[in-house]
Amino acid sequence: MRTFVWLSLAAMAFASPAMMEKRQWGFLDDDEDDSPAVAPDFGGSPKGGFPKGGFPKGGLPKGVPPTVAPYTPKGAPPAAPKGAPPAAPKGDAPKGFGGFGGFPKGDRPQFPKGEAGQFGGFPKGGFGGAFPKGQAPGAPAAPAAPGAPAPAPKGAAPSAPKGPPKGFGGFPKGARDEEDDELVAVSPRSTRKNPSYVMDLLTGAGAVAGLALALYLWRLHTALSTIPEEILKLSPHRWTDEELLEAYKCIDKNPPDLAKHLPPKQERRYIVVGGSGSVGSHVIKQLLLRGQPADTIRNVDFAPPRSNSVATGVPYVQVDISKQDATTKAFSAPWPKGVPDLPTTVIHVAAVIRPWERWPVHLPRSAGVNTHGSTHVINAAKAVGADIVVATSSASLAIRGVEWWMPLWAKYPKYIGQVYDESDAYKPLRSHWEFFSNYAVTKAAGERIIMNAATDDFRTGLIRPGNAIYAGKNDMSLGEYLRRCEIPTWVPNNIATWVSADNVALAHLQFEAALLSPKFRKVNGKTFNVHDNGKPIAFRDLYRLLSLHSVTGFKANFIPALPMVILGHLVEMYHLLWTYFGPLNALVPEPSGDIMMIQPPVLTACSNTIAIDDAARKPVEEGGIAYKPFTNTMDGMILAVREWNRNHAGVSKSGNVGGAAENVEDGAPLRLGAVPAATTI
Repeated sequence: MRTFVWLSLAAMAFASPAMMEKRQWGFLDDDEDDSPAVAPDFGGSPKGGFPKGGFPKGGLPKGVPPTVAPYTPKGAPPAAPKGAPPAAPKGDAPKGFGGFGGFPKGDRPQFPKGEAGQFGGFPKGGFGGAFPKGQAPGAPAAPAAPGAPAPAPKGAAPSAPKGPPKGFGGFPKGARDEEDDELVAVSPRSTRKNPSYVMDLLTGAGAVAGLALALYLWRLHTALSTIPEEILKLSPHRWTDEELLEAYKCIDKNPPDLAKHLPPKQERRYIVVGGSGSVGSHVIKQLLLRGQPADTIRNVDFAPPRSNSVATGVPYVQVDISKQDATTKAFSAPWPKGVPDLPTTVIHVAAVIRPWERWPVHLPRSAGVNTHGSTHVINAAKAVGADIVVATSSASLAIRGVEWWMPLWAKYPKYIGQVYDESDAYKPLRSHWEFFSNYAVTKAAGERIIMNAATDDFRTGLIRPGNAIYAGKNDMSLGEYLRRCEIPTWVPNNIATWVSADNVALAHLQFEAALLSPKFRKVNGKTFNVHDNGKPIAFRDLYRLLSLHSVTGFKANFIPALPMVILGHLVEMYHLLWTYFGPLNALVPEPSGDIMMIQPPVLTACSNTIAIDDAARKPVEEGGIAYKPFTNTMDGMILAVREWNRNHAGVSKSGNVGGAAENVEDGAPLRLGAVPAATTI
């Protein structure tokens, strides 16, 4: 900070040398007039020059400047000099005397011997000498003083004496200083209207402002390029090529068995809300894997299942859960013949995921499914006699939006690194701007609806995946990277927890088992964070894995974070203008595609976010759900890449393999800004 102050002072001191020079000599003041700039006043003659005819014989007393009466029109009495007593009344002047009207009879002004009078002085010897024309008519001219210049011819303008008289401190206007041969202008002191002075001031201010801005941006760039120490301590090790190659070899030879980690099969029916999405299809896969008959499972979703999804083997009912009647109708549809009348579990994983929006004006785009949809699911579940509802929330509900424009003295932007559990779910609901995006705002409201619905006869619970969910081909993280083959990234060093879709689905089934246990009251109506086994990873760990193992190739192009932060705020500003000013809608389109994603909430989601899932791993007796992940992050990602490689054997390592990215929610090609009313994860 002290360095910044000294640099600012230096810029102010040297930005305008000319201005500093003027101020040093006292040229600058607060007077304002139209006169030209002047030289310093050293006591020179007043405006108007010297008295006609030069100086009196003997010159002026040492140190006394000449005092000349102002010009008086012919025939008019002269004005009294400044400070002089009032003029005597006009009377008879002494014989032979004239010029100023005379003195009263018998009265004569007394002057000290040898001193000049108020009007320029008398010649040596009193009144007997000569006077200038108009003062003593007919008197002979006094002899010139030794060394005095010859009188000017009649009618000629008096010339200025060469060099200043003794005791004189300046030259008249236009006089030349022979010592330095510079022309000195004489006028009252002022430079307020000097254009160069204004430009000097603006230049200095601009230099200081530019220096301050450059220093701030450099400081912000440094902070964004550095990982906070408290975050780095949680994940100090980076994946190496050797361990990644060895892990892929082991998993390819002996893949882990998911079935061994599943809870026992239950004699129940299942309604999976959002079964066509990534997490929903994994829930259906695990239900089938543990022996659940396909006709006892119902997929309720806005979009049909993908053609290669295991969900295609179970009954599908299309529904928009933002509408209560449609939701209740889908839940009440008859089951296939032969399916016994069993207790029903509802697994609700549907959501609209629009993480790039944070302004209240855009809330309706997410609230219809994430908030009102939760109410509709609870009401429909009760209507069909379901007694268990396990829903998907998000660990991102606990994080705050990063305050990117940090103070200059701060080490990092506030909330650039966050470590969090699920304790916020049991505190009063935070205000809108305390969430990082509208997605979190609407999911938090929906989460409270489901938590508050819990009773002994209607048991509920929620899973908060923390944070990014990966599945391999249809997700918006690892799967998106595989499809694109080459991506720009500004977060290679950022550290976060990840969770596979298999582990998220597994947590839902483990929560159901906990709610069916005798100790269900310990966990009824609660929410739990879940993530993979192992420590959090940096994004560059994932990039290294993909570049080593993807048969279609992968490359990450690193770019600075600061330009993305600036661009993100500009995109958000444009989005708001488009939203609030209707005429823009007809002229320009709403931001969409990749550019829509570059907004501050998404930048926050890509920062250092580390979820803690210790509570979920506790046994039910201690208030947990006995959560045991299927795999750690490295093995889970290798399994996803291994499946990708098997499906793309023989594909070249050039170009975009997957074409348009698939939406993790609804399975349709990604068209951001036109997400359907009900989507799934």
